[in-house]
Amino acid sequence: MKRNKTKSVAATPAANNVKRNPQPVAEYTVEECEQIFDDARKFCKASKVPASDANIRQTIVDHHGEAVAATVFGETAPAPAAPKSKPAKPAPKAKAKTRKLALVLGYPVVAVARAFGKHGFMPAVAVTAIHTVEPKASVAAIKTFVQAGRHGLRGKPAPLSKKQLNDLVAAVA
Repeated sequence: MKRNKTKSVAATPAANNVKRNPQPVAEYTVEECEQIFDDARKFCKASKVPASDANIRQTIVDHHGEAVAATVFGETAPAPAAPKSKPAKPAPKAKAKTRKLALVLGYPVVAVARAFGKHGFMPAVAVTAIHTVEPKASVAAIKTFVQAGRHGLRGKPAPLSKKQLNDLVAAVA
């Protein structure tokens, strides 16, 4: 779209009240500043917004940025605002790892139960042997994992030999 450069900005009523920069600033010439101002005024008129100084300036800010608006209106460009920093969150408290079930022979209770199943022990024998070491262990969990160990399900059994498991059972008697 070709623009008419012969029309003066000073001829418009809103432009008479505006202090424009008579000197070229940064990379903008006087003609470019007048063109930006004129385009913003025309945009306000087309948008049916009153062509007041504030509306024209806001249009220039919206389309070109604050630095260009300051240049066109002959103001000094404001320093960029420092980004607002959020208040520092307190460091999360380190939670100690808690185990639901304790260790039996250095392995989790469910892994030992799987080992009992793998070596062919009955669930009742496994429950009594594990309860001697860890009385809080769930009976249902031990029975479930003994059956899982028989069929090779639900993870790997603890690498315990049949002799180690027999010693654990013998400790009950």
